[in-house]
Amino acid sequence: MPFASRIHTRLASRTLGAAVSLCTLLGATPTLSAAADAASSAAPAYTGNIIVRWRDTQQPTAAPLRQLAEKTGVGLTVKRTMSGNAELVSITGGGAIDPEALAARLREDPRVADAVPDRWLRLHDTVPNDPLFPNQPYLASPSTVPGGANLPAAWDRSRGSASMVIAVIDTGVLRHGDLAARLINGYDFISDPQYSLDGDGREADPTDAGDNVPSGYTCPGSPPAQADQPNSWHGTRVASVLGATTDNNNAIAGVNWQARILPVRVSGRCGAQLSDTIDGMRWAGG
Repeated sequence: MPFASRIHTRLASRTLGAAVSLCTLLGATPTLSAAADAASSAAPAYTGNIIVRWRDTQQPTAAPLRQLAEKTGVGLTVKRTMSGNAELVSITGGGAIDPEALAARLREDPRVADAVPDRWLRLHDTVPNDPLFPNQPYLASPSTVPGGANLPAAWDRSRGSASMVIAVIDTGVLRHGDLAARLINGYDFISDPQYSLDGDGREADPTDAGDNVPSGYTCPGSPPAQADQPNSWHGTRVASVLGATTDNNNAIAGVNWQARILPVRVSGRCGAQLSDTIDGMRWAGG
């Protein structure tokens, strides 16, 4: 299964399991196509760009990209360089363009190691179709099934380790007393200022400036993100569940009492772009 397609669904999920999956993925060396497979949905919302990774990392890419544009009949222009020897390429002209078909044609070229359409990743609650999922109440929402992961018994054995760093690749974080001692310096990877809601693009400040979508606002992609949505502060909630300071008679308890939290902001208004998310994941993984 190609990297760029295996990450999409996990990134879109609001579940803690998705956050843990992302942390696990940071230790791997993913391919672009595999990330897109995970991120695939019934109706992906494309950004109008394509992510291209070249086999030869030493040679300029202008000439081969121009040749590919002539071959495919569409305009291909480098928008920016990404991590992992990849480039974000904008698609122009050529009438109605099928991003998936274009990516497939680019992958046929021996100079291209991988290619995948850039797309929007959006938060949603995921219910798997596995037949035995109803028999797993410990995975359900606490509002639905009392109980949970039986963490008090687990804490008798271990309360975590300060040597562990958990990357929360999400909407960023808000400063809170229960998180202050756990947070380490993160980064804001939202490249387009109109969706970051903090007035700028990428910067070394992962503060969550919000991800609200006002009534009447039209997000890019089809289908667009639902309008009239308040700020979710989702990254702060995930970071708190994973590593809030615990046993301090304040607020909530975190799963790991000692871990450090690395906040990586990739999602703002209208969601997260796959290209920004991949850059954030690779940066977090070192």
